[in-house]
Amino acid sequence: MRVFVYYVIFTKSEPLGTFKYYLLNQAVWSHAFELIMVLGNPVVLSPYTAGFMGGIFQSIATYSTAVFLVAVGFIIFTNNIVATILSLLNRYIFMFYPGSRRYLENKCTFGTIIVFLSTIYGLIITSVARSKRDYSVVRQYAIDEGNMALQEFFYEPSFLYVRDKGTNIRSPFLAFLILLTLRYLGGRRPAFKGQRQQQGRAVTTEI
Repeated sequence: MRVFVYYVIFTKSEPLGTFKYYLLNQAVWSHAFELIMVLGNPVVLSPYTAGFMGGIFQSIATYSTAVFLVAVGFIIFTNNIVATILSLLNRYIFMFYPGSRRYLENKCTFGTIIVFLSTIYGLIITSVARSKRDYSVVRQYAIDEGNMALQEFFYEPSFLYVRDKGTNIRSPFLAFLILLTLRYLGGRRPAFKGQRQQQGRAVTTEI
């Protein structure tokens, strides 16, 4: 299915002009995020900032593998969000302010986006690297702050736990999960709305 999407974008979207590259960028990062979510299959132990890898790699994944996939997952998720925003912004400008497209598609704008993404990548990698601890230390943190509630998951080799350190880290963590859910629910609604509009036009035409 993904190959077919790329084929259509490359060969059947010439009238879209440069917008097809925005679509391609969005499709690549969206599919990459779906792939890492399917392969990693993260199991979040809410309301704690803890989790582990499930799925086909559950028995062979290690703590280091889970930390690496967390960093990669956040980077891909960031690219996915930025690609979606750029696609929507391109369509909005094209529809309502076509003369302003030169401000979007120029070296200065692309350079700013690259610098912004590079900064986000650096923050993600630094945060993940600084929060990485030994496997035994992570379990001790979970015992100290989780009151033994997470002990039954200690047998998971990819078990992760982010220490609160006296701060309310769970609120932004839960907010991120809500944002992740709304990103896909919100992305699917326009498709259903479009289908209803097309069905309505079809009924009107038949009448």
